[in-house]
Amino acid sequence: MSINQLFFIVFINSCIISKDKSPIINASEVTQIELISQPCDIDILVTIDKAGTFKKDEIELLISVIDTQCIENVEFMQFANELVFRALSINHIDFAEILQNYNQSDFIYQIIESPISDEINLDQIITKIENEDLIKYEKILKSLKKAKMKLE
Repeated sequence: MSINQLFFIVFINSCIISKDKSPIINASEVTQIELISQPCDIDILVTIDKAGTFKKDEIELLISVIDTQCIENVEFMQFANELVFRALSINHIDFAEILQNYNQSDFIYQIIESPISDEINLDQIITKIENEDLIKYEKILKSLKKAKMKLE
């Protein structure tokens, strides 16, 4: 499965609603909707946020839509920044693995170095990562420590 085409299981009743607000399809029915990632697509961020699980495919999709061309899109970048830190907090193992194989990883490391929210528990994320294989997480750990210094 390519990083640009991932499938998410989406409950239809949260996506397709008739004018009278009743689901067109029974709420128990589930469908797969193909999401093709395009840089700066805030709808993909919303989908990832709603899922909130930060499984490997969601992290791949998150990383794939974050691009240097998004810098001018303030709303997108703020939302992406928040999701990057939530992904690190929930699933740092898959995040690190995916990021190692991503061609624009330097931009993601820059995002990690610049958290926009002071509500991010950097100490908790750093502690989780320090308990892992440091070679694999070295760049993320370095970026997190830079972020922590900025917030102090």
